[in-house]
Amino acid sequence: MLNSANIIDKLKEHLDIKTDTDLAKYLELHHSTLAGWRNRNSLNIELILEKVNNIDLNWLLYDHDIEKSNRDYSKVKEKIHTLRENFPKIT
Repeated sequence: MLNSANIIDKLKEHLDIKTDTDLAKYLELHHSTLAGWRNRNSLNIELILEKVNNIDLNWLLYDHDIEKSNRDYSKVKEKIHTLRENFPKIT
């Protein structure tokens, strides 16, 4: 899992917000609350989920893009299928 500073930065990226102050306004927080999250490596994930729509928690918390992983997995499956067709002894 990423630390709170990374997650705050990813929130800003997702929302196309440039500064922590603007993110705090978006989340309806005092800017010092957001600074405290950074400094103490803590978050209010319930508040974030309440205020931020259409965000993939796997991406936000673990930096893991499920859709990209699924696309990559499909490509690998296709390559394996092609190899098996061309080299039938491969199991």
